[in-house]
Formats: sequence, C-alpha cells, structure tokens
Amino acid sequence: MSARFTGRLSPDAPLLLGLGGGPGLSGHYLDNFFFQASTELNITTGILDLPNHDDSIFPPELTPADYLSAVKVLASTILEISGQVKNIILLGHSFGGRIILDILAQEPKIEPSAVFSVCCPYCQDASDEYIRKTSGILVKFNTEEEFRQYWRQILPCYFCVPPSSKLLKNLTLNTSWVINSPLLLGMPSFSETITHLRNFGSQVGMGRLVFIEGGSDIRLLPNNHDLIRKDIPEAIFASIAGAGHFPMYENVSEFLVQIAKNIRN
Repeated sequence: MSARFTGRLSPDAPLLLGLGGGPGLSGHYLDNFFFQASTELNITTGILDLPNHDDSIFPPELTPADYLSAVKVLASTILEISGQVKNIILLGHSFGGRIILDILAQEPKIEPSAVFSVCCPYCQDASDEYIRKTSGILVKFNTEEEFRQYWRQILPCYFCVPPSSKLLKNLTLNTSWVINSPLLLGMPSFSETITHLRNFGSQVGMGRLVFIEGGSDIRLLPNNHDLIRKDIPEAIFASIAGAGHFPMYENVSEFLVQIAKNIRN
C-alpha cells in the first residue's frame, strides 16, 4: 500500500488522508502537520505517496508516465484503504489538491465524507504559462542540484513570513526533477475535471468540497477562489489570514479550526 499512517486503521474511526503537493517538494514535507492534526483533532491520519520524488516507494521504472496514470495509481490506493475504513476525509495540498479532484472525477467508487483542497491552483492545463512558470518548467536546469537550488531560492517567496531553515530543508529534501516532470503531462483543464466529476465521478456531493487558501498566497491567481466558484458554486471557501502557500504551517491553529469545523458539518 503506497501510504503511511499515524495509527492503526479502524473500520469505525475516521481517517484524514492527505496528499502532498509538487512537483518539486519532498514526499515528507506534510508529515509534521499530519502528526499534529492527529493529536489535536484526535483522529487517525495518513499520507498518500505521490510518486514524484526520491522519497517515493515507487522505483523510477514504475513511476506513472503521465498525470492521469498517477491519478489511477492513487485512486487504487484509496479504494484499498476504503476497504478497511468507512469514513475517509481527503486533504490535498497545492498540486495534490488538484489531483484529489481528478481522483474523484475518475473513480466513482470513492465517496469521502469531506474533501479539502488546499491552495489548489485554478489553471487550465499543464500548458498554462502560470503553472509552468511557478513549477519551474520554463526554467532550464543542467543538473539535479541546480533544480534543488532553484527551489531553495523561490520557496521563501511562497510564505507570508520567511520560513525557518529547518522547514525549508524539509520542503526541498530529496526532490527530483527527472521524476517530477511527467506528472504534469496530460492534465485536463479545471473545468473539464469538474464537468467529469459531476457527470461520471464520485457521488461525494459538491457541498462537501472545501477550498482553503492562504490570504497572502502569491502562488495563486488573485481571483483563484472566484474562478473555482464559477465551476463549483456549491463548494465551501475559506481564507487563512497571515498565511501564504503553506497555511498548515504558517497559521496552523486557524487551519485546524477550518478542518475541524468542516469535518463536524
């Protein structure tokens, strides 16, 4: 199973299951937050393995060849977990927040009780200049170390307040451009994903989708939530003050309040 958990799975206990962002981030950068969420929310948490980094359990030769292939791999893992847990809550951050939506669109058997898409960019597809530029695709790298150095330089700009050196190291550890890049190939437009979700995907219900973003997130378009709201007017939207692209670390107390409130609802 390509996921790890903070406790033993129980059929009657809810599970908060997360998916990290990228391409370009360490596979373990959300670990500290999910451990804290497990304690403060009194809930078992888990993190799916997004096969886009050197921390992944997937060897390079088995890494999904494109975006929808990765979606399929992750969906199969969630289905396997669903056989052991009745109540799954999904939380995806950044690129992971977008992948969560495509998982629901492609696999109708997955029916989480709530879905949190955190700092999810509204972009048309992988050719969108905005996502290509912010993901580093428009930057040419000659070596793996150049790619890591690039991330170390630009990541502080994604925060409202500069991150600690420890957190920055956690975010950039074991990144791999060679493995990352295929995951953007073949990504459908946001509108296509939502249309497919409504017509063929999970019966999760659009009112269970919660979009959270930092109030000072320069990684996102200024009207990011307004654009998403046009496609999903039934969804819930929240903004975290004093946070950029990593609200689960920049204002963790308010972030956990939003999670807890919407889990109860």
